[in-house]
Amino acid sequence: MSDIFQADKNYLRSRNSCSGSVLVELACSSVFVVIFAIFAVYMSLLLICAHITDRACRDAARAAGQARSQSASISDQEQASAVATSILKAYASANPFMTAPTLQNLVYEDFGGSPPSDTSPYVTVTVVSSARLPFAPVTLFGNIYGSDQYTFSQTYTFPIINTR
Repeated sequence: MSDIFQADKNYLRSRNSCSGSVLVELACSSVFVVIFAIFAVYMSLLLICAHITDRACRDAARAAGQARSQSASISDQEQASAVATSILKAYASANPFMTAPTLQNLVYEDFGGSPPSDTSPYVTVTVVSSARLPFAPVTLFGNIYGSDQYTFSQTYTFPIINTR
């Protein structure tokens, strides 16, 4: 009977002598997990900003293509610009990591009301926004990797639906 107890003691002694290595492995792997988590936060912020910029530009271009001035004092191009700007205001948020999408350029080409036979009137809208990453750029051995701000630009072209 004592041989069985002696075998159990030897087994426990040999198993407990390796338990410190698990803590070392856990400490080493936690560094990589933290780096991966920060990288995932960076990528998700950049993808969200790019997606919002794309959606805002598409909606602004579509609205600008459908806009038509109801008064003689405002041109169709001014009305399209005003409608596109108002659509972009809907995408503004109080997010500290992303700027609101802004209208950078609007090209309104209606060919004076008489377009060539092989071309249709169109409006082209360019929208810009930027993402600011929450952590400073990575600095290793005096070299700076990355930036804390990335700018996204998107351009869409839609046909003008209402022409004079």
